[in-house]
Amino acid sequence: MLLLSVAVLSLVIAGSLSQPPPPEPTKPVLPATFEAEVGVEYHEEESQGVQFGDGYLLSDYEGNMAKEYYNLTEHEVSRFRHVMYLQRYDMERVYEVNSQEPTDCHSHNVTGHLPDFWGFVKDADYAGQRTFHERQLDCWVQRLSFGVELEVCTDAEEQENRPILFRRHTPEIEVFMEFRTFNSTQPTASSFVVPPECQEPSPTDL
Repeated sequence: MLLLSVAVLSLVIAGSLSQPPPPEPTKPVLPATFEAEVGVEYHEEESQGVQFGDGYLLSDYEGNMAKEYYNLTEHEVSRFRHVMYLQRYDMERVYEVNSQEPTDCHSHNVTGHLPDFWGFVKDADYAGQRTFHERQLDCWVQRLSFGVELEVCTDAEEQENRPILFRRHTPEIEVFMEFRTFNSTQPTASSFVVPPECQEPSPTDL
């Protein structure tokens, strides 16, 4: 059921609009602090492969911490991928795993404040409506430099500040997420603990 649900995300979001978009609705105002469970479809340009899985997104904006985590499977070749992106701006450090080996952790220094995950929405353009599981969605996309695109879709009828679909596109990867749950609650501090594989031995600096 997961594969059937998540596999259509790219077709839904990436599909071109053949009709002129309806009048632009009000943009959603999405909370910078939240926790969510997501279904994920992961496209990698280099391997031309598609991987599916699930995971979660966590953001404590005031606490200066965020985490993106999911496990993926490419069923045709039984290939697995572990993805973790732990932003600890309170420690001025980011930890990242994107490998078949969950212990393959890299890190680098950061400064400033944690970026708002939904900060792009204020400058995004309305992309019209899409249909997903018989639901009409309003979608907004921001096109950045170097071929980067960010897109979010919300329910057109509910008019709630709740994401349904999210897309992140770069020249190397394209990630689609279906939000199964979304709560504007502050995640627990234990959710952002640096995992052992990123502590001992010391992560490799990027």
